[in-house]
Amino acid sequence: MKTNRLTACLAVAFAVATPAASAQILVDTDPIHLPVAGYVVTLKGDTLRGKVAVTGVNNYVTQISFRGPDGTDKVKYGPDDLLAFGQKRPDLLRDFTDLTSVDKEQVHYESKEHPRRDGKKVFMERLMDGRKIRVYNNPAGGEKSTSLAGFKLAEKESSYVVQKTDAKPFVLRKNNYEEEFDTLFGDCTEFAAYAKSQPDFRKFRQLGLVVESYNTRCE
Repeated sequence: MKTNRLTACLAVAFAVATPAASAQILVDTDPIHLPVAGYVVTLKGDTLRGKVAVTGVNNYVTQISFRGPDGTDKVKYGPDDLLAFGQKRPDLLRDFTDLTSVDKEQVHYESKEHPRRDGKKVFMERLMDGRKIRVYNNPAGGEKSTSLAGFKLAEKESSYVVQKTDAKPFVLRKNNYEEEFDTLFGDCTEFAAYAKSQPDFRKFRQLGLVVESYNTRCE
């Protein structure tokens, strides 16, 4: 019933947008504080599965707890202790069937350097995966978002955190997206040629489609 309400709310909220545009709006998930099925990735690259709960938030997630399937003691981890963690979503995402890099069943976090604080790591929610460009939630820039059933409609968000290959993550804002477009995506000849025939690519709401197209064409 909860999923049906969420789907209905999203359908109403996106009714004014074209189908192509509405499918590309990225959403973030409110931190899941109750223990749910998930995983952690250790600094050695080992994946451990069990129950994961978010226990600390300061804009970004700063701490989680993990309990293994054998009922071992609960362990707390921070961004310096893990490479990543994930949790099963409370509701399946149903609005991103054309974005293959958006995981509809699990929410994923990665330990990354804070985009504005050198030497500080945080857990960032990964909204889109990709070999060349990844997109993360920027919780500090979401004051204009609208929350529906635990999800924020990112159409109104002012920024995301973007990481290109292994460079330091940076904040990509809606108000300078068009100016940054060529710098961010212009190093791939095939994508640049294709983008010339897609003028909507320079609209911030199409970021999801742009990133997926870039990652697919430029691997």
